[in-house]
Amino acid sequence: MNAVTTVTLDPFADENETESFAAGSVVFREGDPGDRMYVVLFGEVELSINGHRVETIGSGGILGEMALVDSGRRSATATVTRD
Repeated sequence: MNAVTTVTLDPFADENETESFAAGSVVFREGDPGDRMYVVLFGEVELSINGHRVETIGSGGILGEMALVDSGRRSATATVTRD
């Protein structure tokens, strides 16, 4: 039987760029081109489609990644609900 070796990669290890958004700020809008993904370090972000809330993302959550995966436009609007 062969042993399995795994490696854990930290894709953000060299990332120093942070951006702060106040409650009520829109991070991106449905239909916008997607050129980056976001990691919520603190606070909360609500994702909505056609004005209907579909998900709330808190600390440690990731958003905006699908536009990078499929090279498409944003499928939802991301609004900060808690600083």
